[in-house]
Amino acid sequence: MPKKAKSEKSKKEPLKNKNSANDNFDKYPKKSDSSTSNKILAQISTPQIPCDALQPWSEAFHTGFIMFYLFDALCGQHIYLYKRYWWWPAGVYSQSSAMNTDMIDTRILVFILLAIFQYALPICLDKFTEAWRRLDGEIFSVRSIVTRSNISEYLTIFIMGSFMQIWFITLLTIICHYLSSGNYMAVILLSLPMFIKSVITIYHIIFLAQKCRKRFGPNVSMSYFDLHQEARNFFLSQEVINHFGESSDVRKTRLDIHQFLDDFGVRLACAIPSALEGAYYICYISYIFCPANLASDAAWPTVHSIMIIMNMLIFQLSHTISPIYLHSAYKITCQLGQWIKIDGPANAQDAEDPEWRDGERYPKGTIVRWNNQRWKAMGKFVNAARPGQRRESSFFRVFGPSLFLYIFMICFQVTILSFQLALMHDAEYDRLIAICCEQFCGYWNLFRLVRNYITIEKCYQLGSPMCYEPEIILSRISQASQ
Repeated sequence: MPKKAKSEKSKKEPLKNKNSANDNFDKYPKKSDSSTSNKILAQISTPQIPCDALQPWSEAFHTGFIMFYLFDALCGQHIYLYKRYWWWPAGVYSQSSAMNTDMIDTRILVFILLAIFQYALPICLDKFTEAWRRLDGEIFSVRSIVTRSNISEYLTIFIMGSFMQIWFITLLTIICHYLSSGNYMAVILLSLPMFIKSVITIYHIIFLAQKCRKRFGPNVSMSYFDLHQEARNFFLSQEVINHFGESSDVRKTRLDIHQFLDDFGVRLACAIPSALEGAYYICYISYIFCPANLASDAAWPTVHSIMIIMNMLIFQLSHTISPIYLHSAYKITCQLGQWIKIDGPANAQDAEDPEWRDGERYPKGTIVRWNNQRWKAMGKFVNAARPGQRRESSFFRVFGPSLFLYIFMICFQVTILSFQLALMHDAEYDRLIAICCEQFCGYWNLFRLVRNYITIEKCYQLGSPMCYEPEIILSRISQASQ
């Protein structure tokens, strides 16, 4: 017996030598029920990193970045289409410009600029309504006007309201001009994407209004702005996302997975329409309404549209799938874990292995029997997943400790930049300028992705103290469950 006690003491000795890691667990009881194990996992197994390092861009800054990129792409497209060669009349040897600016249809150019500026309309509407509500219905009262503290609200209402009015009046003027001239095809080509977006938004507003009446009764009152704001919010709120992966309940963890994957699919789907719309207006509208006597390659609009779609997709995804969003998925994987199937069916010699039961979590390294197969728990701490469930195992591989999704986005951005660099080889000055303008935005976004990846990886490696290591946590849980 003394030898056995000595051997057990020597086995436990390495756990005491890791910077006195077990001293941090003195506040937990050594013997308790299963609720103590859940409490330990809820407080320890969730990786904690500074949220300041994970905050995404603000909506206004991201919108400005997207508009800046589309403006660069529009300039590059017009430089390519309206360049001037020496054999044309009034060429470079005269006092005129190196571009055929006299052939540019200003109505088309202004309409494309309006399509770019429409990304700022939701922000302007939000700012306008917030300032209006802060005045509390006294916007036209003399007392409110002479109050010095209300100057910022009045300026916001004037600037945002003027911008929205100018945008709408200019758009309506161009459409009416084409209608009066009988050019109905131009009206259809120009207004089709905006018309589709308007129909979808109105449908969502009507759907939300009916949903509110069914839930809160027919007498519920909700402003059109609130309905429009809710119709634009397809994603889960940041407050809900921050609480993902913080529950030790198995059913709650699986529910978080389904909610997260549904929201992730919506974020992917919402990035596609804006990318297609940007490529449509900048590449195809500019090419369709370009004068026929200008020499241009018919394949360039297609190549340029592919570049814009790919860039817009990665710009949108790198914003909506932010670091703090992926951190919430990482917290879910810490509670979820995964199972690895052991080759060979379960036999009589494996009868000592416990049978897997739904609703329970198993520590790392546990071997269970399920469906006449043996499975080994390979999660970070515990396993709340179900053996053989592909949806949960795929979730662990994509959003787990490997940071697969961030590596994929970095590789996708590098591929886009490499594709653009290949197009710059032996290109003339017009295409060279068009691609170089867009390369700047691509390098900027690549820098953001690499910076976020390095920050998250360092936080996951160095942000947790020694007492957070799986071996120490599992040892403490086993002691608490005895």
